[in-house]
Amino acid sequence: MFAAKKNTKDPKDPKNLNFHIPKIKVAVLGGDLRETILMVGLLEYGYQVYAFAHAPEELPEGVVFCENVAEALQNAQVVILPMPGVRENGIIYTEDGLPCYLEENDLALLEWETPILVGVASSYLKNITQKYGLDLILLADRDDIAIANAVPTAEGAIALAIEKSPYVLDRALILILGFGRVGQALAPKLHALGADVVIANRGSKRADLASGQGFNLVDWDHWPQIATKCKVIYNTIPADVITEAQISQFEKHTLIIDLAANPGGTDFTAAKKYGIRAVLASGLPGKVAPITAGELMARLYPPIIEEKIAEKRRNRS
Repeated sequence: MFAAKKNTKDPKDPKNLNFHIPKIKVAVLGGDLRETILMVGLLEYGYQVYAFAHAPEELPEGVVFCENVAEALQNAQVVILPMPGVRENGIIYTEDGLPCYLEENDLALLEWETPILVGVASSYLKNITQKYGLDLILLADRDDIAIANAVPTAEGAIALAIEKSPYVLDRALILILGFGRVGQALAPKLHALGADVVIANRGSKRADLASGQGFNLVDWDHWPQIATKCKVIYNTIPADVITEAQISQFEKHTLIIDLAANPGGTDFTAAKKYGIRAVLASGLPGKVAPITAGELMARLYPPIIEEKIAEKRRNRS
């Protein structure tokens, strides 16, 4: 389906990482189209790529298809897990792929300090990697990745509002909870569509930033009162933010779009109870712009891999 591009990089250019660390074996487990695009980039950097939970006909030319997780992890120097990570029951996120489970014994195959790249990590994954001394790298926490991912997240969030809300966005009162990377990308796009955007942020620094950009602010303790008048409420905070007590006061046609990492910050059971439409929309880049997200990963992952492999070698010397 995909073929690796011919390598035309200048071997004297220090930016060309494949000439720094050749033939690194990278295991890619699970994922979706983002990981498929990423694999093409890894091949271009000269890495050996082994994959499990993708059908062989869907893999880029040059990627080694593996029958199981253990085969992919054997002698792997780097492991890449999908951005949504691994659930508490060991299931690795896949989209239309093979059933993919990560057992504790699988990670026992890896050497001490082997880098494990993942977007977000469950306690299940954290506990196993800590037990075996593996280097767990949470990519969603890195500014270079999170800031770039905020743009497709914002675009997808707007598309959801247009699709799910019975109102137009023009002149609609819209509340954004949190003015982090996603909130900062989302607010100006909504404003450009004519929405009346209100920001609620716990900390004063980002609240001041929102105010400086011309957005209306509401004190954190008072946002529930504003929410009762809003057509759309976006949550970007990965904590229990929108509770049953608040949801019970919302208007019937209010739309909640929760952009925080799974399980989000909304009481979805309460939303269903009161007939409020609430959508958990974590991982939007992979859903609305998987090629763009995959190209971003292909650009940013190799420098991280090089840095971690070099660090591991220094620790051993």
